[in-house]
Amino acid sequence: MRLLLIVFATLLSLLPGLAQAQGLEDPRDAAKVFVEATATGDADAIANLYAPNALILAPGAPIIAGRNNIRQVFANNFARGQNAIEFGSIQADGAGTRAIVLWDWVSTLTPADGQPVQTKGRSLVYFVRADEGWLISADMFQAAP
Repeated sequence: MRLLLIVFATLLSLLPGLAQAQGLEDPRDAAKVFVEATATGDADAIANLYAPNALILAPGAPIIAGRNNIRQVFANNFARGQNAIEFGSIQADGAGTRAIVLWDWVSTLTPADGQPVQTKGRSLVYFVRADEGWLISADMFQAAP
């Protein structure tokens, strides 16, 4: 009986790790996940788009490395107020196990006690094909004119 409990507990501990992999059938589908997860403040859904060792390269900021750190950055941002993101053009190129997506976006943060702040940007997002599907390996963005 004790062995059965240990096995069951071990299987339960694996479930969160299994749930983290949210590979996509098409890298362009990440934009839809970003829109929905941003609207609901779901940092986990966004973090799960990233490979475990992914990087975010933001202008004037230290490199954000790893899925857990990426999750924390989004959670901190969502805690600041209601967020929304809209995507304009989404262009993709790649073959085999690598793809690049270039997209432009408009992000709006509305703090609970303030006026909406809008940021326009564009991102170059590098995807890798894993067993579970396409995951973001590197995400580099900049303000758009």
